[in-house]
Amino acid sequence: MYQEPSEFELYEKMIHQQKNARQQDGYNDFMDAIYYGKFNTVTSMIHKNPTNINFVSCSGMTPIMLASNMGYHQIVKILLEQDDSNVSSKHSNGETALDIASKLGHVKCTNLLIKHSVKTNKLSADQIIYYYTYVRRNGEDELEGHLMVYE
Repeated sequence: MYQEPSEFELYEKMIHQQKNARQQDGYNDFMDAIYYGKFNTVTSMIHKNPTNINFVSCSGMTPIMLASNMGYHQIVKILLEQDDSNVSSKHSNGETALDIASKLGHVKCTNLLIKHSVKTNKLSADQIIYYYTYVRRNGEDELEGHLMVYE
Protein backbone atom coordinates (compact mmCIF):
# COMPACT_ATOMS: atom_id res chain seq x y z
CA MET A 1 0.00 0.00 0.00
CA TYR A 2 1.35 3.42 -1.03
CA GLN A 3 2.12 5.88 1.74
CA GLU A 4 2.79 9.58 1.14
CA PRO A 5 6.32 10.59 2.10
CA SER A 6 6.59 12.75 5.19
CA GLU A 7 7.73 16.38 4.97
CA PHE A 8 11.05 15.32 6.47
CA GLU A 9 11.53 12.62 3.82
CA LEU A 10 10.73 15.13 1.06
CA TYR A 11 13.20 17.61 2.59
CA GLU A 12 15.92 14.94 2.79
CA LYS A 13 15.31 14.02 -0.85
CA MET A 14 15.50 17.66 -1.92
CA ILE A 15 18.77 18.20 -0.01
CA HIS A 16 20.22 15.04 -1.58
CA GLN A 17 19.20 16.20 -5.08
CA GLN A 18 20.74 19.63 -4.50
CA LYS A 19 23.98 18.08 -3.29
CA ASN A 20 24.09 15.79 -6.33
CA ALA A 21 23.59 18.81 -8.62
CA ARG A 22 26.45 20.67 -6.90
CA GLN A 23 28.70 17.60 -7.16
CA GLN A 24 27.89 17.29 -10.87
CA ASP A 25 29.03 20.90 -11.28
CA GLY A 26 32.28 19.92 -9.58
CA TYR A 27 31.76 21.70 -6.25
CA ASN A 28 34.32 20.87 -3.59
CA ASP A 29 34.01 21.11 0.21
CA PHE A 30 34.97 24.79 0.11
CA MET A 31 32.12 25.59 -2.29
CA ASP A 32 29.71 23.57 -0.14
CA ALA A 33 30.74 25.59 2.93
CA ILE A 34 30.01 28.78 0.98
CA TYR A 35 26.71 27.39 -0.31
CA TYR A 36 25.53 26.78 3.25
CA GLY A 37 26.88 30.13 4.51
CA LYS A 38 29.35 28.59 6.97
CA PHE A 39 31.47 31.71 7.55
CA ASN A 40 33.80 30.21 10.16
CA THR A 41 34.40 27.10 8.06
CA VAL A 42 35.10 29.20 4.95
CA THR A 43 37.55 31.40 6.90
CA SER A 44 39.34 28.37 8.32
CA MET A 45 39.56 26.68 4.91
CA ILE A 46 41.05 29.85 3.37
CA HIS A 47 43.75 29.97 6.05
CA LYS A 48 44.56 26.27 5.63
CA ASN A 49 44.59 26.35 1.84
CA PRO A 50 44.47 29.82 0.23
CA THR A 51 44.20 28.31 -3.26
CA ASN A 52 40.57 27.47 -2.43
CA ILE A 53 39.61 31.01 -3.45
CA ASN A 54 40.62 30.28 -7.06
CA PHE A 55 38.41 27.21 -7.41
CA VAL A 56 36.29 27.12 -10.58
CA SER A 57 33.39 24.69 -11.01
CA CYS A 58 32.56 22.98 -14.31
CA SER A 59 30.09 25.76 -15.17
CA GLY A 60 32.62 28.47 -14.32
CA MET A 61 31.22 29.30 -10.86
CA THR A 62 33.85 30.70 -8.50
CA PRO A 63 33.64 31.09 -4.71
CA ILE A 64 33.05 34.85 -5.00
CA MET A 65 30.25 34.25 -7.51
CA LEU A 66 28.59 31.67 -5.30
CA ALA A 67 28.75 33.90 -2.21
CA SER A 68 27.36 36.78 -4.29
CA ASN A 69 24.62 34.56 -5.66
CA MET A 70 23.59 33.49 -2.17
CA GLY A 71 23.80 37.04 -0.78
CA TYR A 72 26.40 36.14 1.87
CA HIS A 73 28.08 39.54 2.21
CA GLN A 74 30.31 38.39 5.10
CA ILE A 75 31.77 35.67 2.91
CA VAL A 76 32.11 38.06 -0.04
CA LYS A 77 34.05 40.41 2.26
CA ILE A 78 36.47 37.71 3.48
CA LEU A 79 37.05 36.54 -0.11
CA LEU A 80 37.72 40.12 -1.27
CA GLU A 81 40.32 40.50 1.47
CA GLN A 82 42.40 37.77 -0.19
CA ASP A 83 44.92 39.07 -2.71
CA ASP A 84 44.22 36.32 -5.24
CA SER A 85 40.43 36.60 -5.30
CA ASN A 86 39.48 36.79 -8.98
CA VAL A 87 36.41 39.02 -8.98
CA SER A 88 36.49 39.75 -12.70
CA SER A 89 36.19 36.15 -13.92
CA LYS A 90 33.01 35.25 -15.79
CA HIS A 91 30.59 32.38 -15.33
CA SER A 92 29.72 30.29 -18.39
CA ASN A 93 26.68 32.56 -18.86
CA GLY A 94 28.99 35.60 -19.07
CA GLU A 95 28.17 37.08 -15.65
CA THR A 96 30.68 38.26 -13.07
CA ALA A 97 30.13 38.18 -9.30
CA LEU A 98 29.12 41.84 -9.50
CA ASP A 99 26.57 41.08 -12.23
CA ILE A 100 25.13 38.24 -10.16
CA ALA A 101 24.86 40.21 -6.91
CA SER A 102 23.32 43.26 -8.55
CA LYS A 103 20.83 41.23 -10.61
CA LEU A 104 19.60 39.43 -7.52
CA GLY A 105 19.35 42.62 -5.47
CA HIS A 106 22.01 41.65 -2.92
CA VAL A 107 22.83 45.25 -2.05
CA LYS A 108 25.56 44.61 0.54
CA CYS A 109 27.39 42.19 -1.77
CA THR A 110 27.02 44.59 -4.71
CA ASN A 111 28.39 47.51 -2.71
CA LEU A 112 31.38 45.46 -1.50
CA LEU A 113 32.17 44.34 -5.05
CA ILE A 114 31.83 47.87 -6.47
CA LYS A 115 34.09 49.33 -3.76
CA HIS A 116 36.65 46.59 -4.40
CA SER A 117 36.54 47.17 -8.16
CA VAL A 118 37.05 50.91 -7.74
CA LYS A 119 39.82 50.40 -5.15
CA THR A 120 41.71 48.00 -7.43
CA ASN A 121 41.28 50.32 -10.43
CA LYS A 122 39.10 47.85 -12.31
CA LEU A 123 36.33 50.47 -12.41
CA SER A 124 36.17 54.18 -11.79
CA ALA A 125 33.29 55.59 -9.78
CA ASP A 126 31.98 57.58 -12.76
CA GLN A 127 31.52 54.35 -14.77
CA ILE A 128 28.92 52.90 -12.40
CA ILE A 129 25.19 53.42 -12.22
CA TYR A 130 23.23 51.18 -9.90
CA TYR A 131 19.47 51.33 -9.71
CA TYR A 132 16.50 49.31 -8.52
CA THR A 133 13.19 48.45 -10.07
CA TYR A 134 10.20 46.63 -8.74
CA VAL A 135 9.10 43.58 -10.67
CA ARG A 136 5.97 41.53 -10.14
CA ARG A 137 6.59 37.81 -9.66
CA ASN A 138 3.91 35.37 -8.59
CA GLY A 139 1.64 38.24 -7.57
CA GLU A 140 4.33 39.79 -5.33
CA ASP A 141 6.39 42.93 -5.85
CA GLU A 142 10.10 42.23 -5.58
CA LEU A 143 13.03 44.61 -5.63
CA GLU A 144 15.47 43.88 -8.43
CA GLY A 145 18.90 45.46 -8.67
CA HIS A 146 20.44 46.62 -11.93
CA LEU A 147 24.01 47.58 -12.56
CA MET A 148 25.23 49.55 -15.55
CA VAL A 149 28.94 49.92 -16.17
CA TYR A 150 30.10 52.35 -18.81
CA GLU A 151 33.46 51.49 -20.33
